[in-house]
This record gives sequence, structure tokens and C-alpha cells, in this order.
Amino acid sequence: MYQIDVMPYGVRLIFEGAMDAVEAETFTVEYRKVLDSIPSECSILVDCRKAWPSSPAALFMLSSAYREGRTHGLNRVAVILTSDTLRNQISLSSKREGELSMLRFIDASKSLNWETIALDWIDRGIEPESNSGKAITPAPLGKAPD
Repeated sequence: MYQIDVMPYGVRLIFEGAMDAVEAETFTVEYRKVLDSIPSECSILVDCRKAWPSSPAALFMLSSAYREGRTHGLNRVAVILTSDTLRNQISLSSKREGELSMLRFIDASKSLNWETIALDWIDRGIEPESNSGKAITPAPLGKAPD
């Protein structure tokens, strides 16, 4: 199951369970329509707290959707999860796409304020591991801090 919501920062995606190739293809079509309806630069919050690892075919489709976001002007991505297996799956897929600099993972099992941390990354470039209240320099849009 998935949900796509347009937000002030761009798009919030919510995934639950495992996604098969057919559902991933449907998601990709709907996601493209949403991307076409929002401003050219956006960020994405991906809520995977209830998601399970998906099939290789589904991952291929989801990678295609990620590429669509990048060509649309994707600035930053925050992925919320509780599974190391899912994190590894997303990391490998993103690494193949050659784009980890704008992606940050937030472990919801270790932080009750995961949404605030994610929005700080998306809106202000504050690194999730740096979100301790101390002053830091925000990352420029579309790339990681030095």
C-alpha cells in the first residue's frame, strides 16, 4: 500500500507492506502525475515505518520513480524507517543511481521526533545526526554539506 500527498515542501510518500512490480508500476504513474503538478523544485519525505523489503522488480520501478524526481529538480530526500534490511535495500538502490548526497535516513525506532528531524533536513539542510540543538551551517539545496 502507498499514499502520495502534496506538501508545502514537495511530496510525502507513505509505504506499508511489501510492494510488488504491478503496484510499483501503478505508483510510478501516479507519482509522475504528482511531480508534473508541483513546482519544479521539491523535496520528498518517504515514510517507510510500516514498509517491508520489496521484490527486485518493484525496486527497479521505484528507482525509475526516483530518477523522475531527480530530473524534476529534487532537492532533498528524508527516508523514515525502522528496518535495517529496508535501509540497506534503499541504500543499494540509491547507490546504483549514483545519488546518495541528497538522501538521509532517519530511524524512527531511535527518535520520537523523527518528523521534525526529517523536515529540518528537507527545509533547512540540517543533518539528521546534527539535530541536537547546536548551530550548524545548512547544506545547499540539491547537495550534501562539505
